[in-house]
Amino acid sequence: MDEEDSFGLDEEIKTILFICIGCGEEDDVPEFVVQEFQEDKKQNEEVETICPRCNGAMRRARKVPSDFTSLGTSLRSR
Repeated sequence: MDEEDSFGLDEEIKTILFICIGCGEEDDVPEFVVQEFQEDKKQNEEVETICPRCNGAMRRARKVPSDFTSLGTSLRSR
């Protein structure tokens, strides 16, 4: 008998990478937790969590590919 997963326990949990401003510790925070924190923030205010290593502030990691920087530089130099 196939049972339905009515509670969503078999679903993959999406996470967002946060990095500590003080010590550089990285932590994956579940997306639903970030969304709950975001409800209490103003429109452009960032969500912060507490670092498990040093108790400092953690912010969402920003991915900046170095390829874009070098591409922009090479295009300007032509």
